Amino acid sequence: MRTLKTESGAVYEYVMQGETPMIRRVNPEHEKRGDGEWQELLTPLSTGSLEGYRMVLVMRSLAHYGQDDYGTSPGDAESSGVTTRVTTRVLEDSL
Repeated sequence: MRTLKTESGAVYEYVMQGETPMIRRVNPEHEKRGDGEWQELLTPLSTGSLEGYRMVLVMRSLAHYGQDDYGTSPGDAESSGVTTRVTTRVLEDSL
């Protein structure tokens, strides 16, 4: 398992389940939709170190967990089939 820690203090765990990249945010002091649950990434992370870079995480929609950070609810015109998160810079990458 690969662990990535970001500048904001967020911690992500990343694994490949066969051909499917999976990620989960394990951050008890901050709460976002889907935290602690494995989410399928639609694009895998780079195999090289991500230290110093932001991650762009594109996953299947997290709408079933409720509203997003902007108040968009499932079924809203702005809602889509994917959720995209952009992290702060990665400070540690366990590779």
